[in-house]
Amino acid sequence: MVAFPRRFLFAELVNNTPFLFEYRSETDTWQQSESVLAEGNSPASPDGTYLCAAHAGPDCVMVYSGPGADERPVFFRPRFPHAAAGAAAGHGDRLHVYGDGSAAVVRSAAVDDPTSRARVKVVTGVELYGFGAVGGDWELVASVPGELVEGFRKPYAVMTGLLAEREGVVRLVLISNCRGAWDLVWLSYDRARGGEWRWVPVPDWGGSKGLNMAGIAVSSTFSRLWPLAAPPASSSCGGRQ
Repeated sequence: MVAFPRRFLFAELVNNTPFLFEYRSETDTWQQSESVLAEGNSPASPDGTYLCAAHAGPDCVMVYSGPGADERPVFFRPRFPHAAAGAAAGHGDRLHVYGDGSAAVVRSAAVDDPTSRARVKVVTGVELYGFGAVGGDWELVASVPGELVEGFRKPYAVMTGLLAEREGVVRLVLISNCRGAWDLVWLSYDRARGGEWRWVPVPDWGGSKGLNMAGIAVSSTFSRLWPLAAPPASSSCGGRQ
């Protein structure tokens, strides 16, 4: 069996300074690089690596490494529009999912659970953001149509997500749990097809309490998990600005 070299990267604030940490499997070593503030705006390269080091309200700290960054990673502080700022702005709960130079903002609202006395959350909207330049602010790309959101509006207590882009298709996976039962939401946004959104229904995990989803969450084969076949036409909608 041939073992291919692997790189694992993440960004973190150390004494309020963004650092890029990198692990290389071929040498079994860690490297750390202190990032420097980006000067002005430079075109965002699809071949670069974008990582979020911190997020609070409408602000976040992004670390970029790749073409145009010379020998050291750079950081910048793109701001979200006011509507995506989060609960602090009085607009309900927000989950921010970052990946490959994009960000998904998942809006949720608290509702009463008819089966218990506890309050649960339901997704009310999903927005995709991007930026055209390293050093620029986040800009709204598209919102998931309301009819698609209604298809996966299930109660949840906690939620996390994964976001990746390849060949012009942005893929978003939302993993949630409600009273020990797991649920997955698979969405894609195809830039080449005029901003088409797709929701791919997955098997119901409701009976699999305690199911360990960590393997999916950290799998390096994330992009291969996406079904190649197109979903039914009823689960496909054009993007809305």
